[in-house]
Amino acid sequence: DGDGLVVNAPNCVDCKATDVLGPRWTPREGGSGPAYRQM
Repeated sequence: DGDGLVVNAPNCVDCKATDVLGPRWTPREGGSGPAYRQM
């Protein structure tokens, strides 16, 4: 139905939150977002 939140590597919550915070902020872990190992 298209309603809902889809979280995947290119659409990660940390990266999108960074987009909202401001254009000068960059995601952690070298610009690609956090690298969680046990998630």
